[in-house]
Amino acid sequence: MNIENILLDKVFAMSDLDDKNEIPLNKSLLDQGVLDSLGILELIEYIEEKWNIKIEDEEFNQDNFGSINKMEKFISAKLKK
Repeated sequence: MNIENILLDKVFAMSDLDDKNEIPLNKSLLDQGVLDSLGILELIEYIEEKWNIKIEDEEFNQDNFGSINKMEKFISAKLKK
């Protein structure tokens, strides 16, 4: 399973949505009401544990976590280091 699908499965499990296809790939999960701020923090912890990466405070921003697609790109880059 690829990073995007793993993220989608986790976000769907954490959300109140009825269909995984309702999760926007290019929009903020917070702004779209898919997850609240605590949900975002829980997702960050999940990402760190799942992929065994450390997310520094300065990396936690809209550029890296503003959408599923941005998270996928960020995780891929961290895994290549």
